[in-house]
Amino acid sequence: MAPNDGDGGMKLKSKNIKNPVFLYEQEELSEEYLWDDLANYLGVESIPHDEYHGSHGQGKKIHAVDFCLDEYDDFRSMIMPYAFELSEWIQKYFIPVANDESRSNVVIPRPDRMAELVENYKIDPCGKLIRFDNGTYAIPLNYGRGPVVTASF
Repeated sequence: MAPNDGDGGMKLKSKNIKNPVFLYEQEELSEEYLWDDLANYLGVESIPHDEYHGSHGQGKKIHAVDFCLDEYDDFRSMIMPYAFELSEWIQKYFIPVANDESRSNVVIPRPDRMAELVENYKIDPCGKLIRFDNGTYAIPLNYGRGPVVTASF
């Protein structure tokens, strides 16, 4: 599949490409089961993971950005539909392949946990935006002033 592939890969020339995949969610990095499964996947006894090693910005000052600030609401409203689609794709297509014991090319440690984690991708992490029936995300008309009232687009 290529970027902007409008047919979703339906005209793929070869469906016999079999690259093994090990998929995890960032929140799982602190879980022992992830490291055990990764070691098994790689065919090694264990993977040391109790020390943090980072680039520390290579001497550059790092600026944290709070994407929940009002000035980023429009940006989040543009990326949330992609997060929703990613969640759906992982849950409907990727996890079932990992659960199929006849296929060993996709490994997801604890697929049920992965499904829970990616379900959260559908919800604005800042709690401001809601998803409308047409798939767009926007701030409700009376955000912060009582019950949610939405507009139809």
